[in-house]
Amino acid sequence: MIPLFGLVYVSTATPLADLAQIEQLLDRAQERNARAGLTGVLLYDAGNFMQYVEGPADALARVYSSIRGSRLHSGVIEILREPIRTREFPEWSMAFRSAAAFGMSHPAPRDDLLVPNGDAAPGALSPARTILSKFWSRSGTAHAF
Repeated sequence: MIPLFGLVYVSTATPLADLAQIEQLLDRAQERNARAGLTGVLLYDAGNFMQYVEGPADALARVYSSIRGSRLHSGVIEILREPIRTREFPEWSMAFRSAAAFGMSHPAPRDDLLVPNGDAAPGALSPARTILSKFWSRSGTAHAF
């Protein structure tokens, strides 16, 4: 079995991204991640991104190098990089959630994207999901998960 790693980073959209730019970014990320065997989630709130990407170390390193070099954002700060036993988001080449962006609030208040995966103890969050949840809940449109 190939060892898996998870990575969380934050960045600032430059210039402030609009819906069309984010949709293009997502399309490219989903396609690239599917080819590389990566999964994850991208959160967007008020011009700030937080992304979690997971998969084999070599693929993760290649994609993260590309991410760091992207002109669509600046100020990339790596928050967490760790070996993982199982994927947090196995069904998502790149899920996306946006807090009250573009005049809409997404996801629905009971969205289960950030709840623990099936391998976690009841009520327990992995370090990555803890970080993602804190970023998500810091906005004024925080949702109860």
